[in-house]
Formats: sequence, structure tokens, C-alpha cells
Amino acid sequence: MDDLATASIAVSSPPAARKRILIVDDQAALLKVLRTSLEHHGFAVCGEAENGVDAIGRAVATRPDLVILDVAMPGLNGIEVASILQSLLPSVPIILHTIYADRVGKSLKTLVGIKAVVAKSEGVAKLIDRVRSLTSTVVTNQAPSNAPSTGENAQK
Repeated sequence: MDDLATASIAVSSPPAARKRILIVDDQAALLKVLRTSLEHHGFAVCGEAENGVDAIGRAVATRPDLVILDVAMPGLNGIEVASILQSLLPSVPIILHTIYADRVGKSLKTLVGIKAVVAKSEGVAKLIDRVRSLTSTVVTNQAPSNAPSTGENAQK
């Protein structure tokens, strides 16, 4: 038993959880491209929606880390959805991914809680960069370890 008391214990930290993304666009082909690209870059797609009403339901049900939202969709448009999501899930960042990026003003963006606007013409790489920047967390103060103390204070 003395060996157990003095044995070193290797503790590895759990792998970082993949950030969960909800993608919303009325073009099924684009949903597939976005899903494939996001998953390739290490993100988990927790849901897809092709219209605004479904987007709200899926966001509430899945609680994503980020929402990628098209503007022009049947039913509720992306601006309306962003406004509703801002009130329901205020901590979830929203990226508008749209062909109308030049028409989304800063005041409107701020009003409905949009964190970024990426034009579809800028490509998927630009969108992935924005997703990465909005979901990354920099840890500056790590929580204390649960490992047993060794040294003078451990004896007291």
C-alpha cells in the first residue's frame, strides 16, 4: 500500500468540447457545404433550418454556441430571427451570412444583436474565420487543480 501512496498520478485534461453551431439558410446545397466545412474545421453542427420559424425553434431546443443566419428566407427573414434570438438567447452570437451584406448597417446590426456580417461572395473560408473568432475562448486564469497538494501546506 505504500506504493499507492507515493505513486505519481498522471492527470490529463479532457479534450476541449467542440463548439456547437446552428446553420440557417433556405438553400439546401449551401447548408450541406457549410455543414461539411464547419465539421472539417472541428465544429459540431447541432442543427440546420431552412426558414426563420424553424431557426428559432431549433435554437431554443439546441442552445448552440453560435448561429449562422441567412437574411433572405421564407417566413421570418434573418433580421427578424436575429432580433427574436437576441431576446431569447442573448449570449449566443449571430453571424449574418448573406448576399445583402452591404445593406446591413451598423446600427441595425447592433440593434438586433448581430456580431458579424459575412458576405456570401467572400467565401466559406472567411465565414469559418469569423466563426472561429467568435467562438474562441482565451483562458487567462485557469481554475485550481483538483490534484492533491504536495509540499509543506499539504501536511497542515
